[in-house]
Amino acid sequence: MRLLKFSLFIFLVFLVACEKDKISEKQTDNQSNLSSPSLSDANSQQKPKNPNDWQMFMYDLAYKGISPDKVLKPPLKVAWKYKTGGAVNSSPVVYNNTVYVGSDDQRLYALNADKWGLKWTFDTGGKVTNAPTVYMGNVYFSSRDLKVYALDATTGTKKWEVQVDGWVNSPLVAFNNKIYVGCYENKIYIFNAMTGKKEGDERERINISGIEFACVKGEFYPIDAHNRASGWKNSVQRSESWPAIANGFAYIGSRDKRIYAFDTKTRRQVWFYETDGWIDSSPAIAGGKLFVGSRDGYVYAFENGNETQITKSSSEGIVTQDKTIVYKEPKRSSDTRLTIVNEGTILPILGKSTGSWYLDPSSSWFKVKLPNDQIGWIEAENFVRTKQNDELTINSSIVKNVTRLNLPNEAETISWSPNGLNMAYFANVTYSNIYWMAQSLWVASGEGKDQRWISDGAFFNPIITWSDNGEWLAFENLNKTERQIWVVKYIGSGLKKVAIGEAPSLSPKGDMIAFLRRDSKTTSVWIKDLDKNTERKIAEFRTKGQESYVAYGYNASLVPPAWSKDGLFLAIALDGYHYDDRYTRVVILKLTGEVVRELAVRAWKTRNISFSPDKKKIAYMTQEHSEKRADDLLDRQVHISTIDSEERRETFKHCQGLSWSPNGRYLAYVEDLDTMGFKRKVWVFDTGKWQKIQLVTSKMSIEKAVWTDNNAITVLAQATSQKSSEPSKKLAKINGWKLSISLP
Repeated sequence: MRLLKFSLFIFLVFLVACEKDKISEKQTDNQSNLSSPSLSDANSQQKPKNPNDWQMFMYDLAYKGISPDKVLKPPLKVAWKYKTGGAVNSSPVVYNNTVYVGSDDQRLYALNADKWGLKWTFDTGGKVTNAPTVYMGNVYFSSRDLKVYALDATTGTKKWEVQVDGWVNSPLVAFNNKIYVGCYENKIYIFNAMTGKKEGDERERINISGIEFACVKGEFYPIDAHNRASGWKNSVQRSESWPAIANGFAYIGSRDKRIYAFDTKTRRQVWFYETDGWIDSSPAIAGGKLFVGSRDGYVYAFENGNETQITKSSSEGIVTQDKTIVYKEPKRSSDTRLTIVNEGTILPILGKSTGSWYLDPSSSWFKVKLPNDQIGWIEAENFVRTKQNDELTINSSIVKNVTRLNLPNEAETISWSPNGLNMAYFANVTYSNIYWMAQSLWVASGEGKDQRWISDGAFFNPIITWSDNGEWLAFENLNKTERQIWVVKYIGSGLKKVAIGEAPSLSPKGDMIAFLRRDSKTTSVWIKDLDKNTERKIAEFRTKGQESYVAYGYNASLVPPAWSKDGLFLAIALDGYHYDDRYTRVVILKLTGEVVRELAVRAWKTRNISFSPDKKKIAYMTQEHSEKRADDLLDRQVHISTIDSEERRETFKHCQGLSWSPNGRYLAYVEDLDTMGFKRKVWVFDTGKWQKIQLVTSKMSIEKAVWTDNNAITVLAQATSQKSSEPSKKLAKINGWKLSISLP
């Protein structure tokens, strides 16, 4: 039976391939083939009733992608663009002056087609990556939550939803009161369009109004559609977009972040527009406009005309939270709601904000001008006044000055002394295998001057720890298979090996080192007394989970223990392989080995543990789902917990690079953004008011923000891969800026 099924599958694949080849042989590159498709009478019924609409993916059931529009003609200019809360991989459709499009922020949007404006949104439980389709007054679409939805196209009210068995990797098809859904791996569901009731299912292939569709790995398309689109896809770099054709021009997106226009007769490129993200979305053409999404999070609308230089407002700000409400007046009320905007939306500020934005942000407001020229008000807790400074977009209400640092060219990981006067860094980094490795250790002044070589070695652990007075630093070296712990003074003297072990951490006074030793069955915590030259084991934890020491290999690095400011407590990261419940733990110990507290999180790894200087709070980062699957909610989360009996916790997703202010009130951290364009944000979390404040947004890959004193933060970002205009001059691997800030 298995052999028979396999033989049938091979036959179907062969048949599809043959039909594609036949169609390919008949295709030519002339305009008549592209603009005058031969459609069956039944297929013509699936064209939009209003030819100016684009109600489904690629316009009609045959996926020809040809609009009768006679207005649109390059060059084009941006008519408007709307910022969603995630990357826009979905392709838009247009019906009755409304643009329907999904976003990775798990919402379907209904936007005004004529000018910037939101009509409604609908929330799902997963990313909305495929094009919706509008049929009989409803809009139908799928989500990564494994559901298919039907909404009223005018109001966004849900009509029905159904669960399917796997991912849907292509748009839905609506015809003859039925909704066809291609589902992973090769199943085709058929639902009643009005009720959502399942009317049947098929495998691999189905005929819809005389057009043969095939479903392979959840991709459900007419069998010749990919073949016809490939000619235009091959005209640009790495395109996942499909071409839309109108008025003698073909439009297609590319992963070089551009939307292109080609003359269909000459196949010559005549226009392009560059966004800040990949354009995997396929364009739609309706009402003399072209609509397309980008992974920078925007939905773009283009119209005829030349792009002109936009005059920037003298004062502008940026929205810091998704689903931020804009009000008609500075008053929080359902009656005064105007619209909703998302994180990253940049708006001109009119006049001055009211009240004290920081001390009481819920009663402070910004008066703004929306892209459709409406005037509105946004609460200051969701909006900050910004200014561009070098490659950073700063919160100008807090950041008073920005100084670019001249960091050593070879520095790849930098650790500042607690007083900010000196830095230590590894250089000569190689990536000869899957592990990071440096070959030399250096120190320099806090500004990167007076660089001094300290030692060569095999450094697999990038973490360097300092004593509180900035006098000593500790690091780890690998000598063949032996993990060694070394200390040295910042001036370069006193270099010596002090212990065999891993992940060293200097005590605040610099008189002790906490470190780890591990084997296939245990991880033990040790303390080395540098004055007495003695060491003792204070705790041991057995490996109970499935992971083993062998799986890590000799080159993987452990997380150093974190000291409390008074030197009386240690916090240890015990990854998920220590336990059989799929939780990782942060264990707080006294120096006697007594366990004071355990903080358990459902993740596989814990990183960047640090006590606040007042010892009342602890922050750490978690990585990796405990079942070894990527998970948006558990990968790189920042956790903040109070340690006293009245526990209070806060969690921020997609974050890294923790650093406490010297006074212990503020925690700085870096957020990875969900879209292309702006890549990272730096936030400051105020534990006194238990609120977060956006400090910096940047298109650079910011890795961490480090407090050097209560009024200064250093921001570090990976340098771009651009080559220097001077061949003899090496470009720095890390860019750095010192931010002078003003906080209560």
